Amino acid sequence: MTTERQIAANRRNARKSTGPKSRSGKRRAAQNAWKHGLAASVTSYDTGPQIDKLAGKITGKTDHELVRQCGRDIAAAQLELDRIRRVRIGLIEGARVFGSNMAKQEEGLPAKHHQANEVAFVMAKSQEETADALRRSLPDLTRILRYERQAAARRDKAVRRLSQLMRRGYP
Repeated sequence: MTTERQIAANRRNARKSTGPKSRSGKRRAAQNAWKHGLAASVTSYDTGPQIDKLAGKITGKTDHELVRQCGRDIAAAQLELDRIRRVRIGLIEGARVFGSNMAKQEEGLPAKHHQANEVAFVMAKSQEETADALRRSLPDLTRILRYERQAAARRDKAVRRLSQLMRRGYP
């Protein structure tokens, strides 16, 4: 049970925690949710025609509104998954390229007259740098996984609904 004294202390502390005061702090805080853009749903972009086209391929020519809606839900979730996977691949590729470029800058490109073991050393160093870059990007990749799981769950749920409708005989 919370006492009156604790409630008063909580209220005093809450008055101190009201967020940024300055204009620049407010601007910075307003951008917190835009780190990778995955929080925005795929339907907030201009993807209506893409969703309708993919939904038509999924459901075929049907007049049943529930079937068409399931097709649109599946298509929207699939487009979301495609976008999330492109972001993930971009992070991995960026980390790989960044790691390779770091190794090349440190070691320089191997000249033709270098011995084979020196070339192998530079390649191993490049792979080490790439692995380091990937290791550094793991927290971002882990955060992206949450969005991917949610989109896959939405798609799978819509597929199950469509399957149920089809078993009931809706064309």
